[in-house]
Amino acid sequence: MLKKGWDSFWIMATLMLVIPPILAILLSGLNSKLLDVFTDLRFWSAVGTSLQVAVLAGSIALLVGIVLLSTTRVYRLKSQARRADSLELVGTVILVTPALVLSTATFLMLRGMTNVFSLAFGIVVLVNALMALPYVIKTLNQPMQRLATQYYPLWQSLGMRGVRRFWLMEWRAIRAPILHAFSISFILSMGDLTVIALFGSQDFNTLPLYLYQLMGSYQLESAAVVSLVLFALSIGVFSLTDTLNRTSKKVSSTKTHSPKGSRHVAPK
Repeated sequence: MLKKGWDSFWIMATLMLVIPPILAILLSGLNSKLLDVFTDLRFWSAVGTSLQVAVLAGSIALLVGIVLLSTTRVYRLKSQARRADSLELVGTVILVTPALVLSTATFLMLRGMTNVFSLAFGIVVLVNALMALPYVIKTLNQPMQRLATQYYPLWQSLGMRGVRRFWLMEWRAIRAPILHAFSISFILSMGDLTVIALFGSQDFNTLPLYLYQLMGSYQLESAAVVSLVLFALSIGVFSLTDTLNRTSKKVSSTKTHSPKGSRHVAPK
């Protein structure tokens, strides 16, 4: 009974911390500047750029994470845990390196070779993908390891490798964690301000930078609308991936448990 009481207390405390900011975003975002923001070409340009960066960075982080974990799980199955841990550390050590440090280092490295700002889009995508990689590894590590522990001998006996094995055997089994990992990567990349603050310009703008510029010019009502759009996009991505996962499960379940035909004997 005491444990349930503590659980209820912490749930209520968490809700009290989370709900007020969400309500503030919703209430402040629905204001008189809503139509003005939606008719501003700079806003739609920022939306398009943010979506491009988020999709590309999330896809790169997901691809690199899957390839890395596909290697480390084989090492663990061969009792080479130290090598697997070292390889995973390479992917997660980015957590201790701020995105601004990575961006600045990239800027200084390329400054003497080429026009850095002409490569701004690629640099922003790459740095955001690197920052999202640890979360992909954390999300997919256990599901991919469990799957390999159970089915690796079967894969070897059937000679299934690479993309073919992933598509036929692994995708359906770990589809939900993969979609979840992509959602996290997408939202982290779309909401990043540190990298774009260094490389952004009038021609290359994202929603977080556009929001920052509006707040800097004291257009607080317009900034509230942009923050509401960012929140809606984040919720929308999670809802979309959850819907896709449920739909795929229903389709797979329908194919697996298809009803058998029954015979009807006419009464004599």
